[in-house]
Amino acid sequence: MKFRTHVEPPEPMKGLEVPPTASAPAPAALLVEPEDFARALDADPAARDAYDRLPQGRKRQHVLAIDSAKKPETRLRRIENALAELRDGAGR
Repeated sequence: MKFRTHVEPPEPMKGLEVPPTASAPAPAALLVEPEDFARALDADPAARDAYDRLPQGRKRQHVLAIDSAKKPETRLRRIENALAELRDGAGR
């Protein structure tokens, strides 16, 4: 039985570029707080301070959770939950 000691990498596939998708996460500079979430954060200084100290990825998680709500009551509940987590320190 012969064993290969070296395997050449395959040739790159030319012309197969993957276009960006609409569901790709926004770059850090393009992450925008939804207006209703921003107003709620501004009304709660402790939550705003905690949110501002979060890493970009955790901020994105909050924003995407809120933006993905289909019903207004779900959106409101997610905003309230995010504020509570931020106040309690669990949003970090």
